[in-house]
Amino acid sequence: MATARDDRCREIADHLLRQATVYCPSAAGNPKVRCVKSIRRTSWVHFFELTCGPARRSIVAKCSHVYPNNHEGWTELDHFQRLNAVALPGRFGCPNPLGVIPGLEVLLTERIDGIDLWTWLVRGRGGSARRLAEARQTGERCGQWLRALHGLAPMRENNVDQQAFDLLVSPIKAAFGLDSANDSTVDWLLTARLRHDLSAALDAFRRQTDVIRLDCRPQHGDFAGRNIMVTERGIIVLDMTHNREAPTVADIAYFGVALRLLIAQYQCPAILETTLLDAFRTGYQHASGQVPLDVLALKVYEFISLARYAMRHQQRLTELPRPLALVTGWQLRRAYNRVANGLLAAMRTDRCIPSAPV
Repeated sequence: MATARDDRCREIADHLLRQATVYCPSAAGNPKVRCVKSIRRTSWVHFFELTCGPARRSIVAKCSHVYPNNHEGWTELDHFQRLNAVALPGRFGCPNPLGVIPGLEVLLTERIDGIDLWTWLVRGRGGSARRLAEARQTGERCGQWLRALHGLAPMRENNVDQQAFDLLVSPIKAAFGLDSANDSTVDWLLTARLRHDLSAALDAFRRQTDVIRLDCRPQHGDFAGRNIMVTERGIIVLDMTHNREAPTVADIAYFGVALRLLIAQYQCPAILETTLLDAFRTGYQHASGQVPLDVLALKVYEFISLARYAMRHQQRLTELPRPLALVTGWQLRRAYNRVANGLLAAMRTDRCIPSAPV
């Protein structure tokens, strides 16, 4: 029985077939053989291979309609325009945008062949001098890429935003069971002691400020290693359909927390994490002309990122067979406790919270 996803896949294929010579310009003079083959698909991404005469092209169709409330009113045309701005020759690496399909809320881009950054890190866990040099170069390029994106002009009129502190920390409290008024989502990931320390840290934050002033700029929205491809021509960043205007520190915090979780979960050498993060910060700050970041806002967004990942991991665990879910859950618990402890320690070092929880 055909599903809605099957129907959408067929509609996309029909569009590619009708517009074959548009997406394969080199085949315009020989359009006799046309074929659209669905190679692979996930819940919201379809991979197609378009054959037109002797020409062949791999195309990715991103159906971001799956998250209708995630883009603050942005249309696929908005995302296409932003991707075009990023993909201009001489700018920074991302997939070449091919167009949008009217009425289907689908963004078409070229397919990028390579290995994502997280897989690259896990496959080569060693801390050899060559490996560290590669990590340093890759981290610096990631920082430069992100700073270039943050430097683009906003697509919407967007003044400096002020958000209430309680609103910022609400996803943290909801995820880790720090608010007795709400049912916790994944409180099992952190020990009771660590949840107490985190709650005390947030209270200490709260006493320092009622609002955090946030500089909102163009953001990637999901800037993590699975969306960063390591290729022969450098790094290529995927999945720009989460792109929006948001606080500058959001992408930075998300990248760092995702890296720490990966290193902790797969027990990669700590020096690999330190090298990559230091190079990332160096690349970002060098490209921005040493613009200082709001340390307080960055710390809060690191825990927001941790909460986002916790809820995502909780969903994935429910889809695994029970034995595998138990083993994976234990690995995640160990990783989350290590990362959360490290973030709290960094807060105390930076004097964002008292030296000991209250």
